[in-house]
Amino acid sequence: MANLLSLFRRPKSRPGGYLLIKRWGAGFWSDVDMVVTHLLAADLMQRKPIVQWGTEGPYANGTADTFDLYFEPVSDTLASDLSGSIYPTNWTNSNLLDELPFPHTGEIHEIFGGYHLCGEKGLVPKSDRLFRFLRHREEDIVVVYCWQDANRILRRSPRRRATMQDLRIEMMRDRIILKPELQDQIATYRATNLDGHPVMSVHLRGSDKVYENSLLNAQNEAAFALSRDWIEGDGRNLIFLATDTARYVNRWKEAFGEDRVRLQNCLRSEHETPNFLREGSDGYRNGCEVILDTYIAAGCDRFVGNSSSTVARYVAAIGQFPPDRLHWLDQ
Repeated sequence: MANLLSLFRRPKSRPGGYLLIKRWGAGFWSDVDMVVTHLLAADLMQRKPIVQWGTEGPYANGTADTFDLYFEPVSDTLASDLSGSIYPTNWTNSNLLDELPFPHTGEIHEIFGGYHLCGEKGLVPKSDRLFRFLRHREEDIVVVYCWQDANRILRRSPRRRATMQDLRIEMMRDRIILKPELQDQIATYRATNLDGHPVMSVHLRGSDKVYENSLLNAQNEAAFALSRDWIEGDGRNLIFLATDTARYVNRWKEAFGEDRVRLQNCLRSEHETPNFLREGSDGYRNGCEVILDTYIAAGCDRFVGNSSSTVARYVAAIGQFPPDRLHWLDQ
């Protein structure tokens, strides 16, 4: 009987070691979700977290690690300093800094019309990606490169009643810190364009998001009515419009006037192709545009967005709006 029970007994995770967090590859804030989720996992595993997004991808500059372009390191150890035993076993000391432990296929997504790194990971076995398997490993380095449901990890923690949004709020406040030069750009934009005015930020996703949320365009219509009421409510009121779609910019400016609608000078799409897949787009510029839109919107007095968008979820998490100043278009 003792031998039989030992087959089902899981070893306890030993303190120490590292959790190397790769990028998921399905959008900027989706990659940050990957970090948020696995910072919690690292705490529960008693491992030091290291984020390594690599030098490739739609938000990279081809030289520096992409996470480090935008955020401060989450620990004092570099991925390049790591050595030792590794799990999953398809990662080795020779490929540890690569995006994948197997060759890229370069397969184009049938619906979205482009290559997404996350699409390469569909056949990764559960034992190589789920927290319930990874947390008990005793190797020096555990590598995470697949998305996990943070709620399942939270249920295995002392914070069983917390949600993913609670986790975003905590991590963006305490653990994921924006680079000073980006903080300065955000402060400069606000001082130049928004200070002295009540501002409602409106985030409208278009482009490829319509494939994920078939009701998106109809839900976005509610934002137009809310914007009209806001503009008519006080002559000082402004709208900060964050959108990836040019037609929303044109419509809001035509309806409310260019002097009442503020926005970044961004690359925007005329159709359903995501901006970062456009030929010739600059990766670092793509990332900065997402960052600035998110943080500027988070600093406004009110926020209107769609909870199906990870961008909007991060605006809400960073801004920590009270319920009467946060309006979800899909709820």
